[in-house]
Amino acid sequence: LVAYVPGTAATIAAPGLSSHGQMRAVDFQIVRDGQTVAATDTHDIERDWIQAGWRDKLAAAVIASGAQFVGPMEKPDEPWHYTYRGTFEDCCSVGIQSEQQ
Repeated sequence: LVAYVPGTAATIAAPGLSSHGQMRAVDFQIVRDGQTVAATDTHDIERDWIQAGWRDKLAAAVIASGAQFVGPMEKPDEPWHYTYRGTFEDCCSVGIQSEQQ
């Protein structure tokens, strides 16, 4: 056990202490016809987010919304993860919408 080195570090935080727990970050998923086509699985980033174009489509939708999000997260690579930089009032008055793909 002394020589054990885990393959990939887990991207977790204590409950309530993460940016998600404090409502300062959002993980988006892409759903089409009731089916999730791009989820938050790091093993599927290349296929579901990059090759399918969802990374760029989500980024464009976030920018077009005018919401105060920064992202996507680059390290670790999470194309679904955006940090919210606005106020609570800003968040509730802006809705993110995109053309149905």
